[in-house]
Amino acid sequence: MRLLTHNLMTCNVGACQTAGTNYPLRIVAEEMQQSEREFSPAFVARMLARLDWSGITAAAEDLSFEGIPAEMPEGAADDDEFLRKLHSLLLEMEVVTGSLVCPHCERKYPIDKTIVNMVLREDEV
Repeated sequence: MRLLTHNLMTCNVGACQTAGTNYPLRIVAEEMQQSEREFSPAFVARMLARLDWSGITAAAEDLSFEGIPAEMPEGAADDDEFLRKLHSLLLEMEVVTGSLVCPHCERKYPIDKTIVNMVLREDEV
């Protein structure tokens, strides 16, 4: 699972959806891999408006990823160094095995071979 995907995911348990406390899911990584991807500053800059920064900083903290500031820097879209760091976190870091954990209900969503299983049991819907 790439971190760009993580920024879009929420807990699907009914009570968490209703309470609005289903984001960001914590990352518990057992195995990570980093794969070099072509850097496109224009793509990363366009993504800035779509990212939830609290989710980005939480993911970076969960993975002990250095260099992501607590607040999005002013002029971030024109800061090549910042965009490269964010590119690395969002597109090059990948959770191979582990889980995502809801901050509200503690429901664990397993990650196996980079695929997150978000299927709920019938009693969780």
